Amino acid sequence: MITVAPAGFGRGAPVFASIAATLAFLCGVAAPLLAVTHRRVARHLGISVFLALVTLTWMLASPSLQPSRLDPVRAAIGAIAWGIFALSWRDRWDVRRQPEPEPDAPLLQARAYLPPLATAIVAFGALVSLAILVLAWRVRDPERALLAQAVAVACAVALITAASGVAVARGRRHTSGARRLPRRAVRHLVVLIVFAVLGAVAMMLR
Repeated sequence: MITVAPAGFGRGAPVFASIAATLAFLCGVAAPLLAVTHRRVARHLGISVFLALVTLTWMLASPSLQPSRLDPVRAAIGAIAWGIFALSWRDRWDVRRQPEPEPDAPLLQARAYLPPLATAIVAFGALVSLAILVLAWRVRDPERALLAQAVAVACAVALITAASGVAVARGRRHTSGARRLPRRAVRHLVVLIVFAVLGAVAMMLR
């Protein structure tokens, strides 16, 4: 709603835009509550109706979406929020019924805690991704602004994915038969990726 509320409740916004934004907020809150008992209704309410009301709000309050009135920090947080929204509804519509568990099968032991420094690694990746998205909004040239946004979003998604993979991989047991890159090669690859990302950001800021 950080990308919807400023348009629906901003100065000069029409009444219908405020109503559509309010209904979208109610749908976004009610859909997860109905997902347990009425899954299909919840998905229609949380995806179809929610996106329709958000689009209607943006269309009715189009003057609030002018580039001069957009905030870079708010836009970066909104991009991450829409990514979280997409991941939260990523499961398939037609989930097959789970088979009945065998009574004689051994119980799987769930992991009681995350690997060490897993939360710190993911948090660091998220903060750096947010910084990259904020830097992309500093590009003033209209011809390079769209390219800067695309590169920043791609770098942010890749960085969060890599941070999540590293955080989860820390808890796996190492197998001797698995083929792995040497630590020295991994370090050189990480340094190369960091320099590539910094070079892209420097080119966007020129």
